[in-house]
Amino acid sequence: VRLIDPALQIQQQLLAHGRRVNEPELVATSLETMARLNWNWFRYPAAAQFYEEWLALLRSRGSIDNDRTKEIAILKLLAVAYGEIGKWQQAILVQNQLIELYQRQSKRNLIPKVQIAMVGHYQRLNELNTAGQLYQSAYRLAISLQQFTDAADALKPLGNLYRSNQQWNDALIIYEVLLELEQQIYDTYGQMETYDQIGQIYEAKKAYGQARLAFDRGLRIAQQLNVKQDYFQEKLEWMPQ
Repeated sequence: VRLIDPALQIQQQLLAHGRRVNEPELVATSLETMARLNWNWFRYPAAAQFYEEWLALLRSRGSIDNDRTKEIAILKLLAVAYGEIGKWQQAILVQNQLIELYQRQSKRNLIPKVQIAMVGHYQRLNELNTAGQLYQSAYRLAISLQQFTDAADALKPLGNLYRSNQQWNDALIIYEVLLELEQQIYDTYGQMETYDQIGQIYEAKKAYGQARLAFDRGLRIAQQLNVKQDYFQEKLEWMPQ
C-alpha cells in the first residue's frame, strides 16, 4: 500500500531481532529491504547507509566471494546515492572499488564509463587536473578496446573542461580528434556540435576566418539534419570579416 515509514519500522524490528538472535540471513534480508525501500523513495542518505551495512555483512561472511554480481550491483547504487547527496569523495571511493572488480574479472570494457562518471565528482571537488587526467585515461582505454563511442564520450567533456579554463589550443586539439572519432561512428549530430565548439573557440580568439569556416561546416550539417540552421546562419551573418 506504499506506506514507507510503517514498512521501515517493521524492517527495523526484524533487523534488531536478527542481530539479537544472531541470524545473519535475516539481518542481510532486512538491510537489503531497507536499502531498497529508501532508494525507491529517493531517500539517498538512508539508502547509502543500509547498502554500506549490507555490503559489509556480505563481505564479512564471504557470501560474494564466488559471485561478484551482487557486489557490483550494490556498488553501482552506492555511487549514485553518494552522488545524489553530494558526497563526491565517497562516490569516488566506491567507483574505484568497481574498477578494481572489473579489472579482476577482466572486464576492462566496462571501466571507461566508470572513469567518465568519476570525472564529474572530481570537477565538483575542483580537482580539475585529476579530472583531465582521468578523461584522458578513459579515452586511451576506450580507444585500445575500440570502443569509439566511449572514447568520444570521454573527449567531449575534456574539450569542454579545457575550453572553460580558456585553454584554447588544448581544447582545439581535443575537438579535432573528436571530429575524427565522430566521423568513424557516423555521429553526424555530434560533428555539428563539435564544429560549433570549434567555431566558438576561434571566435573567442578573434580568429574570425577560422571561426567562419567552422560555423559554415556546422551549417552544412545542420541543413542535412534540418536542425539549428538559424543558429549557424546568424553566427555567420554577424561574424566580423
